[in-house]
Amino acid sequence: MSVNATVICHDENDLKPALHKLRKQLSREASRPPAQFFVKESAKKYRHKKRLIHLAKLKDVKDRRYHS
Repeated sequence: MSVNATVICHDENDLKPALHKLRKQLSREASRPPAQFFVKESAKKYRHKKRLIHLAKLKDVKDRRYHS
């Protein structure tokens, strides 16, 4: 299972709590522990109406080809 999500933040400091919240929400919906989801933040950041829009990609650990 993989999920693409867009997280809208007012500044950089809001990003981590927003991603944490998203990871918790996904784990609740999938009935899996939050540790099974890792967040990959894309390098693309768009300025839109004085907001930074971060594209975050959440994937299930099982989808990874190479385990670190």
